[in-house]
Amino acid sequence: MGNESQLPVDEIVGFLNSYHNETLIKLKTKYPEYSEIFEIGIRAGEEIRDKNELEVRTELCIEGLKAIVLSCEEYIPKIRKKIRTSNRLSFTAQIIILISSGSIILLLKENYGKLMGYIGASLALIGSIISLIAQNRLSNLRPNSDDLVKTLEKLVSNKLEAQRILQELKISIKFQNSFETIKSFIIAGNDLSFKTQKLLDLI
Repeated sequence: MGNESQLPVDEIVGFLNSYHNETLIKLKTKYPEYSEIFEIGIRAGEEIRDKNELEVRTELCIEGLKAIVLSCEEYIPKIRKKIRTSNRLSFTAQIIILISSGSIILLLKENYGKLMGYIGASLALIGSIISLIAQNRLSNLRPNSDDLVKTLEKLVSNKLEAQRILQELKISIKFQNSFETIKSFIIAGNDLSFKTQKLLDLI
């Protein structure tokens, strides 16, 4: 086959290696004669040699798409929980800051002098610290990355995209569609694996 039959799956392999290694090991064991396909970071020699290799790469893509869905389903609730916690902390901080600068503190300060001044300042400081904690919880661990709200949106989108590609790929196989059709879905799965791993690596 010529260049038109080239079909990279390196990003799928990389994603499985990082997040679903047991799936990659099973595929390696099942297809020992195609072991080079499952090597990490390999792009050279991605040209398909025969129909059997196309089937191997197609199965690899299917398993990769399933793994993307599973990973998204695992991380989406965790991120939602973190966002809810952050929102509660932010709300608490706003209340504390409001109290520290409110009329109650000012009234007590008139009667109790310096003590209430110290208490008011301490409450303001506590409120600011809680607010910073809330902002930190909304951020990913790595600098220059999207905040968790954007990450959540992208993971939901990636999950839906993986399900769509998986469904259409299975339909194409069932109805024995052309190589070019199947190829387009595998390439899409490979690209989506890269995007998903990039997101998960930043969490």
